Amino acid sequence: MSSYKDFKAVVQSKDAKIVIVQGTIKTTDGDGYGLKVESNKTIMGKDKKSTIYGGLSLSGVKNVILYNINIQGSYPNPGPGDCIDISNGSTNIWVHHVTVWDGWWWKYWH
Repeated sequence: MSSYKDFKAVVQSKDAKIVIVQGTIKTTDGDGYGLKVESNKTIMGKDKKSTIYGGLSLSGVKNVILYNINIQGSYPNPGPGDCIDISNGSTNIWVHHVTVWDGWWWKYWH
């Protein structure tokens, strides 16, 4: 998957899905903030260049895996402070082999 439109439709569906990202998907192409991800998703990169630019929001969800992917924040533009927002009682979240950079939170405090 390599387009924002397709990526958004799949990660926001209520069905369990495995999403393989190829190239760079810019969440800033749509909502301008961390893209909301629903429960029961695996989001993984196809290769070491697979990147989500802008960030993801996991709020009140369960059973989400982020694996083998890069997540680049949109600093100095708004986005999740650490590029991945995990909040509101989210459970069973696994973040493995994920490279994160350019989150505004780190830049703001350093």
